[in-house]
This record gives sequence, structure tokens and C-alpha cells, in this order.
Amino acid sequence: MIDAQELIDYIKETGNLGVDATRISMHFGIWRNDAVVLLDSLIAEGRLTKKGSKPILYFLPSTYSVSTDSLSTEEDKVPFSNMIGYNGSLAMQTQMALAASSYPPNGIHTLIEGETGVGKTLLACEMARNLKSIKAKNNEEAPFVMFNCAEYANNPQLLLSQLFGYTKGSFTGAVKDKAGLIEEANGGVLFLDEIHRLPPTGQEMLFAVIDKGLFRRMGDTTDRFAHFMLIGATTEDPAESLLSTFKRRMPLTIEIPSLSERPINERLDIISLFFGREANNLCLPIRVSCAALRLLISCKGKNNIGDLRNEIQLACARAYLKHIQDGSSTVDGLELEVDIYTLSRRLAIDYSADEKVDAYFSSIGIAESVCYVPEKKVKDREDMAHAPSLTGLFDNQFKSLSIASHSPREIVKVILSQLEKQSNITGRGILYGSISPAVWETTNEIVSIAEGNYKTTFTQETATSVAYFLQQLKAYASAERIIFSPSKFENKISNYDLSFSNQILPIISKNLHLNLMEGEVALLCLLFSQKSVNNNIPYKNLILVGYGKIASAIAKSVNSILHTECAVAFDLPEGAPNEGINFKCSDYIAKNRKDTIALTGLGASPFIEKILASTDNIRYCIIPYLDLMLALACGQLVLSSSPIDSTVSEILTACKEYFGISFENCMPISTNRNSEKTACSPGEDVRNVIITYCITGIGSARAVRELLLKNLSIVATTDIIPLGIMDDISTISKDLGERLKLIIGITNPQIPGVPFINMEQVFSYTSIEGVLQANGIHIPTEKDLAIDPEDSVEALPASARLDYCYSCLDYFSPSLPKEKVDATVKNMIKSIEQMYVSPMSPDFLVRVYIHCCTMFERMHTAKPIPMPLDADVTICQNLDWYTRLQEIMLDACKAMAIEYEKSEAYYLMMALPTDDLIYHKVEKGEG
Repeated sequence: MIDAQELIDYIKETGNLGVDATRISMHFGIWRNDAVVLLDSLIAEGRLTKKGSKPILYFLPSTYSVSTDSLSTEEDKVPFSNMIGYNGSLAMQTQMALAASSYPPNGIHTLIEGETGVGKTLLACEMARNLKSIKAKNNEEAPFVMFNCAEYANNPQLLLSQLFGYTKGSFTGAVKDKAGLIEEANGGVLFLDEIHRLPPTGQEMLFAVIDKGLFRRMGDTTDRFAHFMLIGATTEDPAESLLSTFKRRMPLTIEIPSLSERPINERLDIISLFFGREANNLCLPIRVSCAALRLLISCKGKNNIGDLRNEIQLACARAYLKHIQDGSSTVDGLELEVDIYTLSRRLAIDYSADEKVDAYFSSIGIAESVCYVPEKKVKDREDMAHAPSLTGLFDNQFKSLSIASHSPREIVKVILSQLEKQSNITGRGILYGSISPAVWETTNEIVSIAEGNYKTTFTQETATSVAYFLQQLKAYASAERIIFSPSKFENKISNYDLSFSNQILPIISKNLHLNLMEGEVALLCLLFSQKSVNNNIPYKNLILVGYGKIASAIAKSVNSILHTECAVAFDLPEGAPNEGINFKCSDYIAKNRKDTIALTGLGASPFIEKILASTDNIRYCIIPYLDLMLALACGQLVLSSSPIDSTVSEILTACKEYFGISFENCMPISTNRNSEKTACSPGEDVRNVIITYCITGIGSARAVRELLLKNLSIVATTDIIPLGIMDDISTISKDLGERLKLIIGITNPQIPGVPFINMEQVFSYTSIEGVLQANGIHIPTEKDLAIDPEDSVEALPASARLDYCYSCLDYFSPSLPKEKVDATVKNMIKSIEQMYVSPMSPDFLVRVYIHCCTMFERMHTAKPIPMPLDADVTICQNLDWYTRLQEIMLDACKAMAIEYEKSEAYYLMMALPTDDLIYHKVEKGEG
């Protein structure tokens, strides 16, 4: 809690013009109800005074009386504060309306949608009031002209004459010139209610006014000008009732929710407003029983605020009649009494009890009844406890904690603790009152599903957190805005969460008409998983192996987040692993004989595989990819009792989408050959290995691997491992031994006894098949696969092969736009092809295409390959060729808006043949 003197000093700094509780809470970073308690205590001590209503403004006593009258004027009110819910469920709508009406010079044309009686006209009036107050500062007028198109819906010509005006004699009865509503609204606001009743001709006539401010009166040939803000209100679907060309000219659409979609506290505010008006009208206090308020709040049939007002007015009329019949109309101090017997019968029939309403009433101190007196209620609603602002709770926490680089789970943990603290301070009733019934129903449904999915029971605090989150999402979505920065939570969905989200998304979409983004889904799952109770004893080993300190850093994060010690790290020293680390790792596995999942960094797979293979009676899976999110997913799964087969299957299914082709490097679940229970049977095949190798990174190798998996049925017997220039292919090949059957790449790494083919041959099924079969790798034949020879990739023309490469650009250049990369690379190929005597073969085109795509990816991600020491010698020997390639690459980099790297021009030159270059032929001819 802040110090009282700090608050008083802050009010002095503002010039003692008056501050409200919301402003205090935002400035000091405290809950609004805490601010109200502190302000009221200072008022009781005589150190502050207050004035006004919605919002209440607080002053220092010394100057309070100077401007009391001006404080209550309409011009000095907070914009849109006349609308109940302007800082609650309508916060997004009022913010949009404020932005639209404040935009110079005359605001932004706006379409307001909603059912009859939800407050569309009131919102339009508030927008006009805001525009008027802005223009008044410059001594400008801002007229507000209202017109209901339904009044003349059956007479289109008369309707248009009202809007545009007419000249004398333009039709029968036009005895003089008359200005239209458009002219009257010049410089201000023209509000067209029931705008869907405006005929298509009238909508088209408004085009010129909206676009250029140009129009003509009926029967006139003189152009006139008027510039104004057009606000339209409709109860119909704009797509069906308005011309699409007209709707395009209304940039902003604001949707007002129905009464049943408003939270409890706002529905009570609306009811109180109407009872207060009736008390002022009758000059008598009106006492409303708690039972009657419950009926009015909970009745599901009253979606229209106008119907609710009529119901309250009728109830007051019945109470007033009873008051007169009792002969008590002249007795001072008597009150009108409104109870359930005064209300309509249909309200009682439609009534269904709601525990949240009861809890809310108890939390704000309503026990038996509420008395509304003329001009002032017995209990000022502003003095009651308020629920925390949704925006302040979620949005501000996300912003502040994200800036401080907190993890998503840390952010969620802080928010949950804030909610629990608030619930303890104000009671759950306050929290319940700020959430709409539809959101509560949806929350209860998905909590039930979550309990089955996470195998645990969730507390009411968790349900409240989820309800708050959905309530804010719905508010932001209605305003076409994005909550916080959901990208921070993208790719954070585990295998359990993925299954859970697939069950709840259709429910949220159906009940709330809300489509969640990936980051929002991940956060919703985190709200549950943060509170779920998991068994902290791992059923399987999770081993992380990598060079340097990366493995231990990831293991520490995993164990901290999951509150367990499921991940064990082994940091390998640079160079070959020493005896110490070998013994440490072997000793751990020997003491913990469980099925094992191992995540390994670059080049670390052979180290752990050798140790696991020598340990009896365990089954293991090695995934050559070391990543925090993958480790988290595996950490959750090793805590479950499911067998390793299904565990790995779940990881592959859930995470393949997020980790791309690298995840598919996963070696299969292997069984120790020394295990008595899992000894291999006679004749069992040992899995072969194919290496795809790229001398300029690893992008091409991964892409070729994906193409192999997509076009060849070899997965059943063969693993395909992509390697790049940073990998020690000689050591890896030696460790694989006889398992390594083939290397595919651009340049032959010269591994003894291992065949090599160029990667462009991947597009030729027959040649791949021949090499594999010659080396004893069995794959189905074209006949087995029922492949038509005409459909063979080898038979495809160059353009079709490039189109096939284009479909794989997500692997070549994942961070760049596909269309732009494709167009730029094809332009490069055309320029390069002109440097050769003969046209490029289809295989050669594919080779250049793949190389250039991965080259752009490296330059864009600032990961160029270092220039070799002898590069300058090679460049001098081919200076003309290198200079021309530099020119081509500079043009391409300019088109791609990326920085040119000299080393990439060198590697491109090395990837291209020089025996058929034009300038070589010319030199030879001259010689």
C-alpha cells in the first residue's frame, strides 16, 4: 500500500484539478479498490474532499470550492463516462470510438452494430460530444445531426430530400430552397440511425460526400461541399443490408454487446441508473428488494436495455399506485417499495438462480434491499469494491514482465498469484461480477475437460483466471485488437496441451464466437498446466548432451519450470570427450536403468549412442536436436508412465510442426543387443544410414533429406542424417561404420568405401534406386510402388522440377518470403545461364536453385560461411567470372533487401562449373 502523503503530493503535482481512483491506481501500480480505500480514509480524516459521480474526483480541501460547478459540467467529464461499462466490458469499444472521434480534422466514419436498445445512439452521442469538445478548443462549431432512416423508408425520394436538401420547384410541394441534413452537419457529426433502411441509391449518392465532401441538392446543378463525421447504426448484418462499396467507406466498425453479455456489476449499474431516474421523476425514495434485483439481473430474456427500462418503469408505476391507494402520498420520508410481487410474472418464470449473483451481492454489501433516493443513492456505487481491471491485470503484467525478459510460465505464475491475492482481499463475488455469463459457462465446460486431460482437480482460482483471460480476449477481439504480444507464447504447446487445445477450441468458438491465435492458445494451456499436479518422479531418463554449457543450461531451465529433477545434462569438452565424462555418463546410466530419451547437440550423438548401446536391459531413443522447448516437452513425457514407444510417438506428432525437418533426424528406438529380453532375432536387419551433405551450411542437406523422405520409401530400413560444413563428416562416418551406405551432396567429401551422388539426382527416382540397390539398400521398385514412368521425377521438365523445389522453400529459406526468393533466384539463374555456351541441364538448374535459396537464408540470418584461407588465389585465377557473379549477387541482394556477403560469391563460384563459360571459349578461340 502506498503512503498517504505520497498520494497527497501527487494530487498537488496535478494542480489539484481533481483525480479519480482509476488514475491513482494506474499511477502507483495498485488495485483500484485499494486506491478507493485509501482515498476514503483520507476523506474521513478531512485531508481530501470529493465531488461528482462517474468518475468521482478527489481534491485537496483548500481549493476544492473554487471550481465545483465547472467540475460537473458535461464538457469536463471523462470522454464516454456517461456510458456504463466505459472502463469495463465496453472499454475496447469506447477506446475505438474515442480514437475515431478524436482523429483530425472531422473524425473517422464509423458503423455501430448491435441489437435494439444496447446503447448505439448513446455511443454516437458520446462520440459527437468528444468531437465537439475538441473543436471548441479552436473556437470551431461541431453540430450533431441525428436522422432515423426508418422514418422515410417507404418513400426513398423524400428520404433523400431530407439528407441532401432540395431547391424550389424540384418537386411538387417544394415551395422554397431547403438545406439538407448533410449541410447542417458540416464540420460536425451526421448520425444515421437504422442506416440499413437507406436505399442503395441513397448509399451510392453518399459516395461523393464521403470521398470528396461533394454533393448537390435535389433539383440543383451546383456543387456544394460539406465535411463531417458519418456515424451509422444498424441492427442488421451489414454484409446483407449495405452495399459492399458503401461499407468499405466506413473504415471502423464497433459492435455493442447485448445486455446478457454484460457482466453482473454493469447490469446492476444499469438497473440502478433506471431506478435512480424514476426516484428523481417521482421525488420519492425507491427501495428495491434484493430478490427483485436478482430477478432483473438474472433474467435471460432481457437482452434489450430498453425492455429492462420499461420493466423497471412499470414496476415503479405499480409501486406508486399502491403508494397512492394507501393514502400515504403526503407523508414525508415514506418510500416506494419494489419487490418480486411488483415485477412482471414472466420475469419470475424465466428466472434461474445464479450463485455468482449471490456472491457478488454479498461482496458489495447488499443484504436485504437497496434504497434509491432523489439525486443520490443511499450507497454510492463508486465507493463499493471494484473488480480489478482486466486490462490492468493481464495486459500490464505482460508488458512489464516481458520487458524484463521473464519466461511465459513466470508471467503466468505472477498473474495467478495476483488473482489469488485479489480474491483473498475482496472476495470471489467481486471477481464473479466482472465476467459475463457466457464466459463463465464456457470456462466451466473447459475446466471439466482440463481435469480429465491433466488428471487433476483445479481450484476455483484457476477457473477464475481462465474466465478473466477469456473475458479480456473477447473484449479485444470485438475491437479487432490483439491482446499483449502473443508471439511470445507461440511454439509453447506441449503434446498434452495440443490434445487439450484441440478439444476446447471448438467450444470457445461456438460459445463465444472467438477464434484464438496460436500464442493465445498456448497461454490458455499454460494457465492450466501451471496449476496441474504432476507426478515429479520420472519414469524414464532424460539426458541432454552437448558441447560447452548449453546442455546444463537447458536442463536447469527444464527442472526449474517442471519443479523436478527429470533432466540430466552432460557437458562435453571441446574436442574428443575425455575419460572423466565417459565414466560419469556411463555411471549415471548404469545406476538409473530406465528407458532413455537423449537430446544431443551438434556432433554429440555418437558419444551417447556408444554408451547407451553398451548398457543392458534398456531401450533408448536419440534425438540429435538440443532445444529448450523440445526438452520441456520431453520432460513432461518422462514424468508419465507411458512406454517409450508412445512417448516418442507423442513427441514426434506434437513437435514436428514446430521444429521442422531437424526433428526428423531422430534415430529410431533401439534395443540393446546384449539385453536378454530384447535380444535381436536371427535375420533381423540393422538400419542403414544415408548422409546428405552440404559444404555451405546445412540448409541444402536438410532440404534434400526432406525430399528423399517424401519421394522414396526408404524410411523403413534407412536413417537419413543431414550434415553441414561445420560437422566432422569423417569422424561421424567412422562412428557409423558399415551402417553408412551413401552420401548425397554437392561436393564429394571423399569418404573411403562410401558411394557419393550429386544432390540434383534426388529428383531422378531411377538413378537413386540404382545406386541404393547396388549398395545393398533394399527399397521398393517403381513396379512395387505402382509409379507410372511418365510420372517419374526424372521425366519432369526443368520448370516442373523448379516448381517442386519451390514447394520446399520452407526448408531452404524459412525466414524469407517464398515468392520473393523464388523470383529473385530465377532471375539469378537467367543471368548465370547467359554466361554459358550451352543451356543448363535440368539437374544443373535444380542445383543452382537450391544453392542460391540456402545462400540467401544464410545472409538474411547473418550466418555466412567464413572465406577459406586460399580463397584469394582462386578468385584471382577466375577474376572475370567472380566479378560477374558479384554483379549478379549484388543485384539479387538489393532485390531481397539483404546485406551482400563476399564469401557467398566465392562459394557460389565454387559450386558452378567453369569448363563451359563463354569467356573461356573466347580466350581459347583468340589463342
